[in-house]
Amino acid sequence: MPRERVDAVLKMSSLNGASGRAVGTYSGGMTQRLGLAVAALPDTPVLLLDEPTAALDPDGLRAFYALAEQRRREGKTVLFTTHQLGDVERLADRVAILVGGKLVALLTRRALEDWLLAHGVPLVRAETSPLEDLYRELVGGDA
Repeated sequence: MPRERVDAVLKMSSLNGASGRAVGTYSGGMTQRLGLAVAALPDTPVLLLDEPTAALDPDGLRAFYALAEQRRREGKTVLFTTHQLGDVERLADRVAILVGGKLVALLTRRALEDWLLAHGVPLVRAETSPLEDLYRELVGGDA
């Protein structure tokens, strides 16, 4: 990669001069930002990211949002998985909802917003918590 491209993605990732340090000394958020920089390094039409905002601090979140918004302006795609509804509401044009690895809904962001306004945030509850079962097994009592 050209040095200018490397410098640009390091600046975008907000590593703030830490690029000369050993990666093993990075915090979880810095490691996540480095991962974003590496993913953004090649100029590809599609960027595929798994939980890109996990462990990010506010600077890292700003860097990710800026990257996704810049790619949108350039007509490129960012496909990402997330459990963060705020990321979906802020960035997604289309939303695929998977449950147990199966596609259960494919919505526009607007359709998702309308559904959430009408129904609230969906919650899934189990009859008992696996932790409660473990506690009962270990101590023989109620949680």
